[in-house]
Amino acid sequence: MIVEKKTIRRYEVLNAVEKPFLKFGQFRKSRESIGLSVQRCCFNCNHKFKDDDDVYLVMLKGTLNKLFCKECNDKALNDFNKEYMNNIFTIAYSREEANEIGHFIMSKGYEGVQNDSYRYCDEEILFALSANSKHNIDHIYVGVCGCQMIVAKTKRLLRRKGLKYIEKKRVFYNLLKQY
Repeated sequence: MIVEKKTIRRYEVLNAVEKPFLKFGQFRKSRESIGLSVQRCCFNCNHKFKDDDDVYLVMLKGTLNKLFCKECNDKALNDFNKEYMNNIFTIAYSREEANEIGHFIMSKGYEGVQNDSYRYCDEEILFALSANSKHNIDHIYVGVCGCQMIVAKTKRLLRRKGLKYIEKKRVFYNLLKQY
């Protein structure tokens, strides 16, 4: 009788960077000089590193930071950026400007604040603007969280939810056009 077991573990990429961490040879020498173990292959595809290969440090959920090869790092960056760019917001200085952004978001297939109706979005925009006007603040923040439009009075609230602030509306529109 032959028993074969395979364990599959899934790790979520928390952060990946575009620039290489070090050349593998330099990394290996520095680790070995202080008596630490060395990861000699890519954590994702098991590609064996040569001394002149660039290695990329990737932060994963549920384990320590790991080394990736160029190809795996590029894949991780693309997936990470796609997921991250669905969580963006920008500033609006008036009800008309916020409605313009809101209609653009809805035209790209995202849902409204509560459902597919824009009526709730408009009410949320009006509420946020009136609440901010009591504090002499002349703007609100409008964005996308996952697949849904979001409106907030402060930038802090959206940053705590993990959204990224896009200062320029043109860049915000271009990022939403991609998805």
